[in-house]
Amino acid sequence: MRINYRKDNKYFGADIYVPTDKVTEAIQVLPNKPWDGTGVITSCRDRVRVDYR
Repeated sequence: MRINYRKDNKYFGADIYVPTDKVTEAIQVLPNKPWDGTGVITSCRDRVRVDYR
């Protein structure tokens, strides 16, 4: 799934692997959690239907 996070007033994105049965839970739990040291997760979304290249 794709997560977006803010660190030092800049926005970044990252792809992380989440088992399909945990995606709904992760979308509810992850926002506002710390990420990459001082970063904070702002949003996340499922990427199952996205074409990986």
